[in-house]
Amino acid sequence: QETLAEQTYQELRRWVLEGGMKPGTQLIYRTLASQMKVSLAPVREAIQRLAAEGLIENIPGAGAFVRTLSKKEIEELYIVREALESTAAAEAALNRTGEQANEIEAVCRDADAVVEEIRKRETHTATKELQDRWLNLEERFHDALVEAARNGLLKKSIQDCQALHRVFASQRGQPDLLTLDIAEPTCRDHAALASAVRKRDAEQARLLMVGHIRQGRRSTL
Repeated sequence: QETLAEQTYQELRRWVLEGGMKPGTQLIYRTLASQMKVSLAPVREAIQRLAAEGLIENIPGAGAFVRTLSKKEIEELYIVREALESTAAAEAALNRTGEQANEIEAVCRDADAVVEEIRKRETHTATKELQDRWLNLEERFHDALVEAARNGLLKKSIQDCQALHRVFASQRGQPDLLTLDIAEPTCRDHAALASAVRKRDAEQARLLMVGHIRQGRRSTL
C-alpha cells in the first residue's frame, strides 16, 4: 500500500508539473482514483502531499485545485529564489567536485544545442518539443548547482521554492514564448556561472546568479 501511495503521488505530481493538469483545475478524488485504478486512500494521501508542497490548493467547501499563482506570489517567489540560489551558486563554487563541474558544463552544451534548433526556425521560437527540452535543461542546471553546493538544508529550501516555480512553468504552456532573444542570454548566463564554479570563484558565482534570477523575474512578469 505504501508503494501504491508513492506511485500515485509521483504520477499526480508529474501531471501537474508537466502541464497535464492546468492551474485552476479541480481534482475530483473519485475520478482520479478511477483513472489511476486505485482506491481513494492513495489519492487522498497524494493530494495532501502535493498541497504541502504548494502545488495543490485546498479550498474549504470547494475542494482541491491545481494552484494558480498571482503576480504578487510570482514576485515573492523570485525574491526568495534570488536569496537561496545565489547562496547555492557560491557554495557550489566552493564545494563542487570535478564531476559536478563537468555535469554543469554538460547541461550548458545541451542547452546550446536547443538554441541552435530555435535559431534555425524561421520564427526564432520554440516548438513544443524544444520547449520541453529547454525546461528540463533549466531544471537540470539549477538542480546540478544545488547538488554541487552540498548543503542539505539549503537543498530542501530551494526544492520547496522550485515547486511553485515549476507550476508557473507549466502555466505558460505556449512554445512561442520561448524565443531566441530569451534563450541566447540565458545560455550565456549559464556558461558564465559554469565557468565561475569551475574556477571556484564563489563571489562571482553569487553575483552572476543574482543577475540571472533578476532577468528571469523581469521576463516572466
